[in-house]
Amino acid sequence: MNLKTSSAGIKVNMNDMEKRGYRVKAQTTNAEINLLIPEMTYRNMSKQMSSNFVEADSDGYDEYANKVNIVAETTSGNIEIVK
Repeated sequence: MNLKTSSAGIKVNMNDMEKRGYRVKAQTTNAEINLLIPEMTYRNMSKQMSSNFVEADSDGYDEYANKVNIVAETTSGNIEIVK
């Protein structure tokens, strides 16, 4: 799932997606990133000046039969991904 916007936020709600592994790559400028997915391992996090970047995987990601990959990019808008 590739999501990209400018001057607006991105919100993804995956409450109905059980038994899946998640891989998230999110980047925003002039805003915040909130990942509210349980049991995630953060591989890369960066907060420099006005830019935020996060890469994270579900614990045991490679072992899940069903995987969800999310790439989210925005400028001047928050990114929120919840489960």
